[in-house]
Amino acid sequence: MKAELYEPVSVLFVARGFSRKELPYKFTPYRFERQNGESFKIIRVSMYHNDFRGGAQQFHYTVHTEGDFYCRLLFDGETLSWRLIEVKKEGINLLKECPDADSIKTVDLPVRAC
Repeated sequence: MKAELYEPVSVLFVARGFSRKELPYKFTPYRFERQNGESFKIIRVSMYHNDFRGGAQQFHYTVHTEGDFYCRLLFDGETLSWRLIEVKKEGINLLKECPDADSIKTVDLPVRAC
């Protein structure tokens, strides 16, 4: 995955110096902000994994935010930067469905008939 292809975000996180039950990950994100000023408070980390790409470690997080959004964040160990990979709500990828939207939080979701 080429991290530079995705939107950079600012992330408030805690870096763990030693193992502890309250901080299960090396980097635990708490809040992130997009370039347009939109801010998301993270309720919990749903999934986490790390891998090596190009000789550097990458940390992948799936987080649940206030407002019931599910977001994928990537911390790239080579560039020491965070990227927003995906934002979903009700199974709809908002970054793909509404790429020109001013704010993801105010996008009207399409109603799907069952």
